[in-house]
Amino acid sequence: MITTQQKIKLPNIDGFQTRSFEMEKDLPSLVNLLNVVAESEHTDEYSSVEEVRNIYQHAANCDFTTDFVVVEVKDQLVGFQRVSWRELPIDDQLIYVMTGSVHPDWYNHGIGTALVDWAESRLKEISKNHPQEKKKFFHSNAWKSAEHRTRFLENRGFEPERYFYIMERKDLNGLPTVVLPSGIELRSPASEVDWRKAADCLDEAFKDHWGYTASTENDFQRMIHNPHVRMDLTQFAWKDNEVVGTLIVYINEETNQKTNTKQGWTEDISVRKPYRGQGIAKAMIFAAMRAVKNAGMESAMLGVDTNNPSGALSIYENCGYEPIRTSISYRKPLIS
Repeated sequence: MITTQQKIKLPNIDGFQTRSFEMEKDLPSLVNLLNVVAESEHTDEYSSVEEVRNIYQHAANCDFTTDFVVVEVKDQLVGFQRVSWRELPIDDQLIYVMTGSVHPDWYNHGIGTALVDWAESRLKEISKNHPQEKKKFFHSNAWKSAEHRTRFLENRGFEPERYFYIMERKDLNGLPTVVLPSGIELRSPASEVDWRKAADCLDEAFKDHWGYTASTENDFQRMIHNPHVRMDLTQFAWKDNEVVGTLIVYINEETNQKTNTKQGWTEDISVRKPYRGQGIAKAMIFAAMRAVKNAGMESAMLGVDTNNPSGALSIYENCGYEPIRTSISYRKPLIS
């Protein structure tokens, strides 16, 4: 239940009510809301019940009874807000994340304002239990094309902190073969042990990246149970019995059907530091492109931090990917 201190101050509109999120009851309606918003924002980022269920089942630092609320009008879900937090050990910071949406039919009714007011209040309460000497920030994301959301966040004092591209290689013909260094081979994962070795590689490779948080068992379970993962197309680079590079392939059939596309996602690309600069990333990328093409896909997609410290953006551009969408990570100091 939502306590009195956590109640959302909704606009005075007949039929509105708020309550805590209930997974089995609310998930289909919430996914439908996410997809309506995606369509209105022209992001081509559609969700499935299975995908979102997997994310929520492995959510960390979020108590659904107190940290996840939905807004209904006459029993129809028209908005939601979920809050969580995470520690950034490299930057010695704590990040307080708010994630939510409002149905486009209910924009400009004060619902978004009420939800974010609640989120900031709830996150301030949570932050009181954390070390006061650490720097603390509210965090939220928005597509650059979603001007109503970017304007809303900026009007509340949020500022862009980081930009990310969604990139696409539209032509999967004429793919080169990159010669791997001696002793390195590409293999798809065959067991949970292989996946755990890959998770260790990802964790090590991203330690110097913006927003790094040490991976947990929850993160691992979310990764291997993602319904869009194609293990047979995924490419890991091996040196003897060690994974030294990763590329995980995802195919989202729901999005492909809704957008009338055939896209394969080549994500979670990493190479351990001692093995960088030897062409391993390119070898995995082109091998994955051939694999998704053979699976019937017509283009390859990925997401990247535009300021990635390992130079990933230039590697992807050299592999034929081009930016097609931009998302923005916003932050605002949390002052207790």
